[in-house]
Amino acid sequence: MYVAALMMDVVNGSFFLIAGLVAARVTDNPILIGLAGTLHFGVKILLSVYFGHLSDRVGRKPLLIASCLILALAVVLLLLPAKVTIVYLAFVLAGVTAAMFWPVLGAWAGEGADGEQLLDDLGKYNIAFSVGMTVGPFISGALMGRSSSAAVGFTLVGIMAIIVFVLRVKEPTEVTEEEQPQPAAVPPFVLVGWIANFANFTAVGIVRILFPKMAVELGISSFGVGTLFGLFYLAWLVTFVIMRVYTGWQHNPGTLYLLQGVGIGGFALLWRARSMVGLALGLVLFGGCVAMTYYSSLFYCQDGQPDRGRKTGFHEFFLGAGMLIGPFVGGILADRFSLQTPFAFCILVTAIAIIAQIRILQRGGGLSHPG
Repeated sequence: MYVAALMMDVVNGSFFLIAGLVAARVTDNPILIGLAGTLHFGVKILLSVYFGHLSDRVGRKPLLIASCLILALAVVLLLLPAKVTIVYLAFVLAGVTAAMFWPVLGAWAGEGADGEQLLDDLGKYNIAFSVGMTVGPFISGALMGRSSSAAVGFTLVGIMAIIVFVLRVKEPTEVTEEEQPQPAAVPPFVLVGWIANFANFTAVGIVRILFPKMAVELGISSFGVGTLFGLFYLAWLVTFVIMRVYTGWQHNPGTLYLLQGVGIGGFALLWRARSMVGLALGLVLFGGCVAMTYYSSLFYCQDGQPDRGRKTGFHEFFLGAGMLIGPFVGGILADRFSLQTPFAFCILVTAIAIIAQIRILQRGGGLSHPG
């Protein structure tokens, strides 16, 4: 499944860059651009838990294939004459894909493993998809410099390759009715991972939806925007590699707090910087932070958990909730103040999240499962 993760994020990175640049062409209103992200991630959070739980019952492969077909339709829509409604529909369909694909693939990646083996399996999975996220924007940014149809064609070929690969991979052992996993208590570190992920993906939503508009207004070319996104995701990749090799971060809140502090530094640069170098450094610092919270949340959702598909669905739910709120609030702030102001909001959200994490770990104890 590592190859599928890599290829999907090549495609995913391409889709967001293409759709973000198309949105920037059809409207100058940052609120309308932010609404596209809100629709996308709203659909994702509504459906992630359902599809994660469904995959525990019916298997992983059918949902993965269906998600790819839906994303292909979303990409084709971007070839139609550019209108706000077309952009919105494409983002909604991509939201269904995200809800159907990532909880299912994440659960499949850690199937049957715990502890060190789970850490290794998820490390390979995270490295694979971060390579995809790094490569996708570089390629699609260069293609968008030629024409949007070239970038769309590249993305569609990638989707078809994922479908072929998934069809060839052996399905995990089917779970019988008697073996259906039951909802389990939520350990403190699972909840901490969800909160950290929510805060950081609030900022990811802002970066993916509003950053292209900000960069274009600062005079950065389509290729330059793709390069910046590539550096952002390269920081994810480097962090994932380090976390797979260094095993001292599990259940160590100090490491989690430190990386979130680094993320706050990245937000400060994105808020104040006006140069390509400053924006690149800000994205790299934030990329390291969000990779840490993502890996932590995914690991805690599966390590020793009987209902890993369901908990991975909640992992994607909180991730998607942040990405829903980020573009919505960020679009309002950008319209009222400036396109840089949403990154000051990210500093505030992350600081509040760190305080909440400290309180939860001080309190300790298991919590009943949310749903």
